[in-house]
Amino acid sequence: MMTMNDSDMDFSKIDEYNRHGGAYDRGACDAYYWREAQPHYFTGRSYGSTQIEECDMSEEEIAAYYQGYYDQNDRKDWGDGSAQTHRKDLLDE
Repeated sequence: MMTMNDSDMDFSKIDEYNRHGGAYDRGACDAYYWREAQPHYFTGRSYGSTQIEECDMSEEEIAAYYQGYYDQNDRKDWGDGSAQTHRKDLLDE
């Protein structure tokens, strides 16, 4: 996992990362829905604007994505018993 110190983060972009569709938001959503971590974000609203892939993201954007991914403590319960399997898989990473 890529991490950054507070001194490395451009705090003027915090709102951009946290907004719906931003890098932090997308990381948190991927974790919530049990998806693998694959850094990306959207230029506007999620799925209604251009998706930016990891290869086109800055180190700071990638770090914001992973921060959202690992900050997400809640997970979607699909009601089919798969949550325990997924939870174990995430803990093994």
